[in-house]
Parts: sequence; structure tokens; C-alpha cells
Amino acid sequence: MGEPRFAARYEDRYGEAPISQAAAYYDVVHLIGHGLDDVGSGSLQTWLSGVAEFVGVQGIYSPNTYANGELSRSVQIIQMNKDQVTQLTHYDEGICRIRCGD
Repeated sequence: MGEPRFAARYEDRYGEAPISQAAAYYDVVHLIGHGLDDVGSGSLQTWLSGVAEFVGVQGIYSPNTYANGELSRSVQIIQMNKDQVTQLTHYDEGICRIRCGD
């Protein structure tokens, strides 16, 4: 995954292991943080539309690829615990690719 220190950084900040959904929230907060660092008081939307690639915990986001605000059309549902990250399912372009219907 894109941010190998995620679980450790999360535990340092919050004093407990992340829940399964925490990675998605983490990515969004850090993506917006990077944008604000880059543009300051400028337009975050303009900045996002120029970002070709942002590597997050759940994969690579490509804000400038889609004209409708989507960051990715690849969605992974992951489960995280203290010892491992497990991919539960994966959709790409709306098609289930891994563990469909299990």
C-alpha cells in the first residue's frame, strides 16, 4: 500500500490500532492537507484538478483524470489490525475483481 507507516502513525496519534475504515478517512485528510499546503488560500478544487497522482493507504488517487470530482474508480475494502492489512474485496471501474460475493 502507499503509506506503510499508516498503522504506526495512527497508533502514535490516537493510542489505539485503526479500525477497518480508518484508512479512507486518513487518505482524504492528508490529500486535502497536501492541497492546502500547495495552494494556501488559493482554490483547492483547481489544485485537485491538476494532481495526476496521490498515493494513499488504499492505493493511488488520480484527481485530474475525472471531471466530476472522483478521485479513483478503483475501490478496495480493507481490514486493518495491529499485525496486518487484509484486502476484503476490490472493485475496479465498478466491476468486482477480488472476493466477489463471498
